[in-house]
Amino acid sequence: MKEKREYKECYVAIIDLLGFKNSIMHKNCEEIAQCYDEIHQKVTVTVNTTGKALVPSEKIHMKVMSDTVCFFVECSETNSLAGLLAFCSYFQVRMLQLLTPVLSRGAVVKGKLYCEDDVFFGEGIVNAYLLEENVAKYPRVIMTKEVLDGAITNCDENGKYYLETHTFEDTDLFYCVDSLLLFYGVYHEKNEWKTFARYVKKVIESETNPSIREKYIYIYKNFPRISKRHIELIAEE
Repeated sequence: MKEKREYKECYVAIIDLLGFKNSIMHKNCEEIAQCYDEIHQKVTVTVNTTGKALVPSEKIHMKVMSDTVCFFVECSETNSLAGLLAFCSYFQVRMLQLLTPVLSRGAVVKGKLYCEDDVFFGEGIVNAYLLEENVAKYPRVIMTKEVLDGAITNCDENGKYYLETHTFEDTDLFYCVDSLLLFYGVYHEKNEWKTFARYVKKVIESETNPSIREKYIYIYKNFPRISKRHIELIAEE
């Protein structure tokens, strides 16, 4: 007897790559494909203090259609949201490390989802897409406080710590995945971060398109915050 098809409660992230068409024109397509491959090869996001994965990589699923990436994980998994956000953060950082950085914008929701092979649909995808398209605006991955708080009850201490330290409340009171903190924390003394920081400054000094400028200004204004936050986290260890 064929298994009954039904929705599953999931955390769903939709991430849109900004300026993707321009990236293809500059031959970044191969680099971007390599980043997709890294995720498909089951990148494991670990907790620094234990070396243990927040969530087994095979539990976090990925679907790609051109410049839109969808990550999802069943809510029943321990540390489900923490693991999902870690994947989102890693993915964003990899895109920023490209020779010509690719900014991304996204949203995370909790909702019902059906997935079998290449077929996937449900309110979770629709709601995540609408939140990303209509609200995210800047290169960030946003979620509501309700989504974040609701996930803590299904986290162990490592998952709770990750949610507390790798998200932040933005000026519009949405919560965001702190991808820049990850990038700075790992690479601030290396060429990857310095190259990216110089690129951001160069765009702001030369770009006149207001839509492009506001995205890089948003990143630039976050530099002091992530530097301060990194120092605070080091002091806690």
